[in-house]
Amino acid sequence: MHPNTPEPRDDVDRLFARLHAVAPPPDLTARIMRALPAEVPRAQPAPARAPAPGAPAARTLPWRGITVAAGLVLAIMSVRLGLLLDDSGALSVIGQIFGDFGSFISAPGDYLAPLLVELPWFDLIVTLLALALFWFGSSASIDQTRERR
Repeated sequence: MHPNTPEPRDDVDRLFARLHAVAPPPDLTARIMRALPAEVPRAQPAPARAPAPGAPAARTLPWRGITVAAGLVLAIMSVRLGLLLDDSGALSVIGQIFGDFGSFISAPGDYLAPLLVELPWFDLIVTLLALALFWFGSSASIDQTRERR
């Protein structure tokens, strides 16, 4: 169909053509305000619970601070790890693995041997530990927040 020719009108188009704007009643806001209670009920705070006598000390750790610190270390180490992988040539080896996966499957040693030599192991381990601490800390922080409710 040519873009300048109108399409034939169907039932939905005819229904929409019959729609028109309706003005709300002039006293609608006043009626709604009169229907509201004079005092809005507020939730009462839960009574503070004393920690159990045998509660583990791990629950008292400041998990939010630990999570923020681990997230900061994770962000810095991720950038550093990316730069080190690029400088060492390990990133190009990983790119070759995914670029020609058939060759990798036929001779994985040809790809893994230089990759294992070139990986910045210390930075990789620190990044993975920061990731694990961030994950665990955020979970503990959420659990601690749920307990307070």
